[in-house]
Amino acid sequence: MEESDVRLNHKIMTANEAAELLKNCIVTEQGLADLRGHNPSERADLIIEKCVHPDFKDQLREYVDRAKKTSKFLHTPHDFDKVFSNFSDD
Repeated sequence: MEESDVRLNHKIMTANEAAELLKNCIVTEQGLADLRGHNPSERADLIIEKCVHPDFKDQLREYVDRAKKTSKFLHTPHDFDKVFSNFSDD
């Protein structure tokens, strides 16, 4: 085993393989979301369901649902008007 190899779940993998795996999982105090195999829209749903603090779930769910209905970026829905509404030039 080389110095750059990592052992995860008793499988030896390179540091790059481990980084690829770990970037697809989010762990917070609220839980774990395994995002592998999901598109960005599904990932948003999983993150809200599994990782977001209960105080913020409704707010984020509302944002994501609105963005899915109104965004021209259907694969990765965004509501830029809402996101940047606090940054007006007035």
